[in-house]
Amino acid sequence: MVSSVTWHAKVPGPPKDFPKGMTALLRREETEFIQDHITTTHLQSLLARPIFLSTRDADLPGEHPSLAKFTVEQRELLHHANLLSQVIHGAAILYNLALSELKRSPELVKARQADARDWLSSLDRHSLITGGPSIG
Repeated sequence: MVSSVTWHAKVPGPPKDFPKGMTALLRREETEFIQDHITTTHLQSLLARPIFLSTRDADLPGEHPSLAKFTVEQRELLHHANLLSQVIHGAAILYNLALSELKRSPELVKARQADARDWLSSLDRHSLITGGPSIG
């Protein structure tokens, strides 16, 4: 039995066939509830931004075609999130390189070294050093 007490009085009820047929997709009423809650309690957050601006044309938040409409603080958060992502991605690549060296597999070492070179060439070095976007 599902309790009728929730953290919010307007939380939509469970689907008729709950828990059968559960998916990660939200029903319209669930989507609208979440959007309403975010926009009334955290209007200036990065979570609120996609609610007002279509994100269909962006694979990553920092590549959003309407990025100029984001606040300075939001753009700065996205920039720093991108820097963190670059560093974490590099850590995974270097870990895999170390494992390939431990395995003493010349083919794997060569492939992981190529991955490391690709990663290094893709880095925004200026931003990683200064914390700010590249100039020019």
